Amino acid sequence: MCIESCEQKLFGDPKIILRISDDVNDDFKSKEIYKYLQLAYFRNGNFAKSLEVTYSFVIYNPDDSMMQKNMEFYDNHRNSSSYMYINRDAKSHQVFFDKGIEAYNVEEYSKAISLFEQALIEFYKAEEECRAVCEGEFYVGTEYPETPPSFHQQIIAHYRKVLECYMTCPVELARTSIKHVSENYLPKHYHYLQFAYSKVNKHDESIECSKAYLLFHSNNEVMQAHVHQQMNAATISPRQDAVEFHTRLQIQSELLKYVYQNFGIQDYDETLLQPYPKEDVDASEPKENITKTELGNKEEELHEQNNDNEVLQEKVEENSYRSGREKNNDIIDSKDQHNERMEVLRKRREADDFQKKDVDISDLLHKPIGHHTIDSNKILTISDGQSLVQPLAEGPILYDYVTLLANSTQMLGPTRFALDGLASNNECQELIDLELAGGLSGDGYRGRASPHTEHELFEGLTVYRAVELAEQGLLPFRSAQLYYDLSERVRAQVKAYFKLKDELYFDYTHLVCRIAIKGQSTDRDDLSHPVHGDNCLLKEDGTCVKDNPAYTWRDYSSIMYLNDEFDGGEFIMTDATARRVKLQVKPKCGRLVSFCAGKECLHGVKPITRGRRCAMALWFTQDPSHDEQSRIEAKKKLNKLRERDEL
Repeated sequence: MCIESCEQKLFGDPKIILRISDDVNDDFKSKEIYKYLQLAYFRNGNFAKSLEVTYSFVIYNPDDSMMQKNMEFYDNHRNSSSYMYINRDAKSHQVFFDKGIEAYNVEEYSKAISLFEQALIEFYKAEEECRAVCEGEFYVGTEYPETPPSFHQQIIAHYRKVLECYMTCPVELARTSIKHVSENYLPKHYHYLQFAYSKVNKHDESIECSKAYLLFHSNNEVMQAHVHQQMNAATISPRQDAVEFHTRLQIQSELLKYVYQNFGIQDYDETLLQPYPKEDVDASEPKENITKTELGNKEEELHEQNNDNEVLQEKVEENSYRSGREKNNDIIDSKDQHNERMEVLRKRREADDFQKKDVDISDLLHKPIGHHTIDSNKILTISDGQSLVQPLAEGPILYDYVTLLANSTQMLGPTRFALDGLASNNECQELIDLELAGGLSGDGYRGRASPHTEHELFEGLTVYRAVELAEQGLLPFRSAQLYYDLSERVRAQVKAYFKLKDELYFDYTHLVCRIAIKGQSTDRDDLSHPVHGDNCLLKEDGTCVKDNPAYTWRDYSSIMYLNDEFDGGEFIMTDATARRVKLQVKPKCGRLVSFCAGKECLHGVKPITRGRRCAMALWFTQDPSHDEQSRIEAKKKLNKLRERDEL
């Protein structure tokens, strides 16, 4: 420990210093080092090794023009010989598989069986080693660039990365070059084997392989027909190696899907969830009833689709293969078509990856902090149907009619949640009518009608004023009571969800409406409410300090929305820069957003360009000395009014 401490003081954190950068890792994956190695071998006079390295690089990177020219040089060189053309990176399972196909082509089925079986052994060994590598040291990287991640965020991120790595193993083991992956690679072994075993009259083994293939593609008609033709098929189980692999793959996929759905992760590759997607008629696995496929322009066709996984339509000429060679020729044709399609998808994914690099905020740095924002490229919008499944509640939901919309992880930060249904449509409308009847222009802002932006008007009504107007007979008592009761409903839910042991007090309760001024420009770059923290002052350097005149005693904040008949007005939360919007919530009647009051929860409101946006805003404290006194007086008045009505 002492030595480690000294080293860290002198040289810094070894985890950071010794960590290999992503750029270096990418260079090794793309075999960039071979460019230098082939030149070094050549200048050192080792022609054979130089050719071998160049040949290996070109197989993996067929589009590299410089190395292709080098390859042409070696091809035409007088010292070149066929034995020098060695792919030093050939995967053993792929070597056995390719040799198995060669034997299969000349109808040497016994030899083909032996080679395919060895290919499976090597594949499963390599897949296990791949998963072991996935469990190495985890680097948080740019997952949380602004603030250090919490412990639970690190666990989630690490768990997710390991699962994603697991799911890429079958794909990477089927990779033949930087662009091309052999589609349906593992199941094809069983497809070949069922045919080969059948040819050598080992029908039980053939059925085992057919059923193994059906684990991956249960609707394959050729395999189904083969199984149904055998009298004893019902007593034969699928290959055990395939069962174990497929079961593990399904478990990993379900766990990863659970992480995506329950922790609000929107930015992910759906193909990870299913390395062996539903069969397409142009797929590269052998099919007994297809001899020729015809595809149109794949890039044009793909751009017309919304989903990378949609099936491409094609004409199919049904027939039967007359030999293994004829069947294999069709496989090669289909593989070329598949690789063309995968190349189009790769280009689209590269474009998507470029878009995922977060937006630059340098143009906003000269503007007052908090007053101008830009949406992150990874912005998360919470609205109806935001989650695929019900999110996990981190605390109790007190009311049966309430639905949790998003937990803290889904809202991209600690101490926050959103739920729907806390107020009914009738209750929302009654509160809107209450504000219309009793709200004051600029209430809470010393009468300034447009305290935040010149493009909007601001009106507000406190609980005390609502009760006072009801006492004077100017507003319905029932509406004032509803205002009070709904705010209590919010307080109880916030206290329960955040599992607060100490009492939670109201600091301030405000029924507010923001109104877009008609005739104003809808092309605005300001905000309806600037980005801020509720208990700290946001400084130009991005810090948020607890100092006067901030309401430093506030601990939690909530907003319950009353309507959605307006344009804009989304509730937003930013990263630590207070300029990049990471999350937005679309208001609707009965939707509640609750969050911490500090710098961890910087928030604001996007401009309202049309209509009237109404909500009940509540600020809470755990300091009893700041309990909202006017609210206490309002409660006394409500009790007196109730007693008067009962007489």
